Amino acid sequence: MQTQRNELSKALINSNSNYTNSIEQVNVYTKQVESSEASLKDVITHT
Repeated sequence: MQTQRNELSKALINSNSNYTNSIEQVNVYTKQVESSEASLKDVITHT
């Protein structure tokens, strides 16, 4: 029973870590999109 709990704990920790990494990656993508939008606006307003 203890082994099953340990395995479940490891699985939950791993799942949470993967989720956290995914959220961080989404934040990176969002910043990249915002940067691209700013660059595009800059190009549009200076042409």
